[in-house]
Amino acid sequence: MDALGIRPGWRCLDVGAGPGSITGWLAERTGDGGEVLAVDRDTRFLEPLRQQGIGVLRADLLDPATDPGLFDLIHARFVVMHIRERGQVLRRLASWLRPGGLLVVGDNADLGTPGSPHERYRTTMGALWLALEQAIGTDVDHGRRLPAALAAAGLVDIGAAVDIPPVGPGTPMSRFWRLTLAQARPLVVATGLADHADVDAVQAYLEAPDTWDLSLGLVTAWGRRPRAE
Repeated sequence: MDALGIRPGWRCLDVGAGPGSITGWLAERTGDGGEVLAVDRDTRFLEPLRQQGIGVLRADLLDPATDPGLFDLIHARFVVMHIRERGQVLRRLASWLRPGGLLVVGDNADLGTPGSPHERYRTTMGALWLALEQAIGTDVDHGRRLPAALAAAGLVDIGAAVDIPPVGPGTPMSRFWRLTLAQARPLVVATGLADHADVDAVQAYLEAPDTWDLSLGLVTAWGRRPRAE
């Protein structure tokens, strides 16, 4: 977002802000003359931000009554991919941009798992993706389609960047997937694509000292609302 030209004084919206890490970063970049609003369906971790002059809104993106106004920049990371009505959400976000405003969306694309040399890792992670799709409608490859989706939402000057963090001993991603699989184990096994032995094997693989692999990539895509419509 720095490279895209975020400026002091901008009005920014952080969608699905979670713990507010990006929200705080936006507030630093926009300065005292700017305004930042964090929106989420669960704002328990965002409430302390109010003390910093940051707005917090508890709302559902699909609720027609949700209307936070217009913004110079809207950011959403790991949000759109988890909502079944992805196209509708992107069109709503685009409609909240001022002319020339910037929408930055980050979602996953499974760029690493299919090529893993570890068969049980491939199988078990595929079961996890299916479990997420069945439970909440997640599209784990939505990042691959993001640039086209932003263009379909009426945005221009589309661009994208990709980051694929490694999975290996002591890496944040390895710890993240071990914790995720521990929590999601019943859902993973329920898909029928993997069993408890597979999950156990992947847990051991993720913490083995000689493991170096890849998993999901983060595709960050952006576009601008046309200045004249």
